[in-house]
Amino acid sequence: MALYAASSETVSPASKKNILTVNTLRFERMLYSAACASWFEKNLRCTKTTFVRIASFLEQHGIRFAAAKVKKNSYEKKVTAALYFLGSAGGYREAGGAMGMARSYVMEITTEVVRVLTGAASAVISIPRSRQRWRAVEDEFASRHGYPGVAGAIDGSLLAIECPDKFDGFYCRKCYPALNVQAVLLRTTSS
Repeated sequence: MALYAASSETVSPASKKNILTVNTLRFERMLYSAACASWFEKNLRCTKTTFVRIASFLEQHGIRFAAAKVKKNSYEKKVTAALYFLGSAGGYREAGGAMGMARSYVMEITTEVVRVLTGAASAVISIPRSRQRWRAVEDEFASRHGYPGVAGAIDGSLLAIECPDKFDGFYCRKCYPALNVQAVLLRTTSS
């Protein structure tokens, strides 16, 4: 008993720290650090290079974050908040917590990003309108991927996952936790 008492010191609540929890993301440092490249792929579902291209695309297409009452967050961090929300199973609160922003602010930012993407969709996404253009797409797909008569492919599956503690993510219609995985293969996708 004396050994136990000697080894169990009392620690004041103020000195306890949870070093495993990220309270606020230091995004500006991450953007310029090569060591953080995997974070973009894991949390935003794109490479850092693609993120920079998306941010530039949004800026060129008239994104307006001017309604923000607080100007302390960089343009890139705002885009990150929207992509973090769109790429995760969590909600606005989780994205806001990771970015150090209020839930309502992440909602405003995400709404603006989606507005710009929707407006630019017709300029970015084009579907062939003639039989000749469809044949050209099919021929290119066949030469790249070996499937004649195909212009592209889309597939999706629900993958059952083990439910983490305090899981608030998505449940499928059969009431078990699952992730929705989708793949799109276009004629220009490299093999």
